Amino acid sequence: MPSPIPRSKVEKYQTWNAESVFAAPHAFDSAIEDILQSLPGVKKFQGRLGESADIFLEAMKILDTLDRQASKIRVYANLSNAVDANDAQGAAMNGKAMSALAQAGAAIAFVEPEVLSIGETKLKEWVASDPRMKLYEHFFNDLFRKQAHVRSAEVEELFGMLRDPFGAVRMTAAAVANADFKFKPAKDSKGKKLELTQSSKNSLMHSPDRKARRTAWENYNDKYLEFKNTLAGNLAASIKQNVFNMKARRFNSSLEATLFNGNVPVEMFHNLLAIFQKNLPMWHKYWRIRRKALGVKVLHPYDVWAPLTTKKHNVPFETAVNWICDGLAPMGDEYISVMRKGCLEYRCVDWAPNAGKREVTFSTRVPSDTHPFIMMSYTDDIGSMSTLSHELGHSIHAWYASRAQPMMYYLYPSIIAETASNFNQAMTRAHLLESRKDKYFQIALLKEAM
Repeated sequence: MPSPIPRSKVEKYQTWNAESVFAAPHAFDSAIEDILQSLPGVKKFQGRLGESADIFLEAMKILDTLDRQASKIRVYANLSNAVDANDAQGAAMNGKAMSALAQAGAAIAFVEPEVLSIGETKLKEWVASDPRMKLYEHFFNDLFRKQAHVRSAEVEELFGMLRDPFGAVRMTAAAVANADFKFKPAKDSKGKKLELTQSSKNSLMHSPDRKARRTAWENYNDKYLEFKNTLAGNLAASIKQNVFNMKARRFNSSLEATLFNGNVPVEMFHNLLAIFQKNLPMWHKYWRIRRKALGVKVLHPYDVWAPLTTKKHNVPFETAVNWICDGLAPMGDEYISVMRKGCLEYRCVDWAPNAGKREVTFSTRVPSDTHPFIMMSYTDDIGSMSTLSHELGHSIHAWYASRAQPMMYYLYPSIIAETASNFNQAMTRAHLLESRKDKYFQIALLKEAM
């Protein structure tokens, strides 16, 4: 397996189109300055939102522009840092963005408490008498659902100011794991050294060579264990933040606090967990079949992703795009065109497995004047193809949502987001199972689905 290449050596067509968001880094800096300079204009509406529908609408227009600008700097900074954790400029931009977003969050913190203070009766009168206010009816309804957990304007401003220092926990963990960790190479059964990085680990775990998998697993986890005290302290700080948020927002548990914004009942979470536990015998059966197929006495964690056939299925990036588009053809020409052009023309996917790339895969949500972006390490196999299909489900959902919904509504909770992504994967798998009858390919596809 080839070693991950330096970011500087990655071909342009394999990288995300940063210039479509900001033409150059200095434009990003200018956008941050614009946001910071606009904050006094937001604050001038504090204490005035209830004066009239016209004043309220004027404030919402400014907040919409601010939200659009903030979304762009968030995406630009996050991706710049995620594709290469060793890039000091990307890390600096991410820090700048977090600081600016925290200041913006503090500046607009008065809005929700003040809207609640207007009262449902008056807000309903505005909606009934002014067609322009109809857009905000859902915002009002959802805000009153949250009323018990919205604090005073002063407390909400403090929450906004905490955004930057609280974000340091996540940033520290990401920096340590993606920039500082240098892993001991894995070794295959012939003694050949195999470079182990965050972007190469998954490929090694899918190797047919058991020693390569075992040494990759052990060396990868040994590095985390080497920093166990640091990471445990970081995790403890994150848990304390969750507990603080739970108490400050007056929830009964951190679980309730986490699920609340998405309007997901705690009972739904426990029901989902119960259904999973009820179906554990099916998983146990699968593990027995896998152990037998691999011919091992004990199935170890590093055997979970091992291929079940000796035949390797090479799936280049463009082939994967074509398969996914064929599988999603029932969704219509526009749906397919957006996905295909996003992958092959507009550079909406950063897919090279370069050194320093963060180990996670994700799709961004952005305003309608730019594109959703995907970050992943594509490795020319069925697993990467399926991951791409999943992330494209997120991206196409974000693309449509940002065009169908006003800025204040285009974001959505994870439970909805994962429906779109898993749908994309299921459609792709169903198409491939139907159209490709080679039994070894079908075994590999079913193994990936598990």
